[in-house]
Amino acid sequence: MSLNLPANETKSALQFWYYRISAHHDKETQQYLSLLPLTQQRYYKELQHPRRAQQYLFSRLLICTALSERFNQPLSYWQIEERRHSTPLIHNLPTAHISLTHSKTLIGFALSDNNVGIDLEYKKSTRDFISAAELFMSPDEISAMPKATLARKNYFYQLWCAKEALYKALPSAQQSQVTLTSLCYQDLKTGNTPWHLYEASIDQYQLAIIANGIYPEPHHISELKL
Repeated sequence: MSLNLPANETKSALQFWYYRISAHHDKETQQYLSLLPLTQQRYYKELQHPRRAQQYLFSRLLICTALSERFNQPLSYWQIEERRHSTPLIHNLPTAHISLTHSKTLIGFALSDNNVGIDLEYKKSTRDFISAAELFMSPDEISAMPKATLARKNYFYQLWCAKEALYKALPSAQQSQVTLTSLCYQDLKTGNTPWHLYEASIDQYQLAIIANGIYPEPHHISELKL
């Protein structure tokens, strides 16, 4: 999926891609692995857990494919430094900001001229939404949760994704000064912050994109093919 903003520019200031991992990819692992930079091939081979290794392979393949599509470079061109518990650092990326997210079989990647954060979550129907909400919602946000089952689920994931995306978009110095409960979803919805929220559903997934800059609404959505 490619989300290009704004519509009147050939090279968008904000782009979003996603990719869905399919079962048949297990048979083509080596073929896909050979497309990555050598550093990422070596890192992949050090991973012990099969699911984590597969997720890593396709997230890095998505990054390289998206950047190569954007900047007209081969997939092996990108110099990616892996960082524990953080978005990878791409040393030869032209001035830009990136964000990466994954949930189950869906992986998302964003590229922006300004600070950006994204989050994808698979919307489970069976969970204790009230107890889970206490981890990231304010008391007022919890009290505003709808009572109807479907509305409550959608509300829960909208706030979760938006707050996670905003936290990722914040500079590291600010991240240490906030909690998810202190971030206000309503301020994002009403445009009462310097940050701008874009939301969408992709099948059973909730997507939130937070950008520091105003962009038109998405005009083009298509699945990225590897």
